[in-house]
Formats: sequence, structure tokens, C-alpha cells
Amino acid sequence: MKKYTKLLWLILASLFITNIAPAQKNGRQILPPIPDTNSIKEIVKNLSIELSLNKEQEEQISKLYFKHFEDVKNISEKTKYSNSKVRKEIELLNADFEQEVNFLLKEKQKKKYEIYVNKVKLHRRDQKPPKGGKH
Repeated sequence: MKKYTKLLWLILASLFITNIAPAQKNGRQILPPIPDTNSIKEIVKNLSIELSLNKEQEEQISKLYFKHFEDVKNISEKTKYSNSKVRKEIELLNADFEQEVNFLLKEKQKKKYEIYVNKVKLHRRDQKPPKGGKH
């Protein structure tokens, strides 16, 4: 269970950037951080286990993840604050990314992936945002 919780947090921090409830500063939304290389590798490894990916699928999906987050990084470097233009670009990028991942999956894997994605989204919605201020 602990392994899945960690996986959920990694996925939340990365795959669903536009679905994450961003922190706010002075009334403006701050974009979430881009996952590092090790986090991306762990996400792909866990997805490989969860979806029973073969080696070729795992390699291709890994390339997609690294490219996706490099693209997200390039977009988000325009500003650290989420504005409607940046947010829209990231939403489009995420939609393309999910299509590319689905293209590589078999029907049974697509269903598992969809269930998994929905589970992650629901889990994130149930989380309370951290409280700000000094501790």
C-alpha cells in the first residue's frame, strides 16, 4: 500500500499538472514543480508494473514522459505563475501526451490506464491543500 501511495504522489506531481490544485501566492496560482529524472523513471517503472508493459512499451513510454516534461518545463519557464495562456498550452500538451501513451497500449492496458488515471485524480481531489504560513 505504501508503494502505491508513493506512486500516486509521483503521478500527481507530474502527469496531471493541470489537474493539480496549485498553491497560491498573493491570489495567483503557482505552477507545480516538474519531476526530476529519477521521479520520471520511477513513474514509468510503476506504470510498467501496473499495466504489465513489455520492454518495448516501457522504453517508448519512458521517452514520451521525458519529452513531455521537457515540453512542460519549456512552457512553464515563460512564467512561474499560471496564466490562462500557459495553462491552455499545458492542457493541450497533456491531451496530446495522453493520446500518445494510449496509442502504445493494448486494449486491456488502456482500460487499466484509464482506471488508474481516474483513481489518481479522485485521490488528488480528496487531498486538502497544505496550509501556508510560518510553522
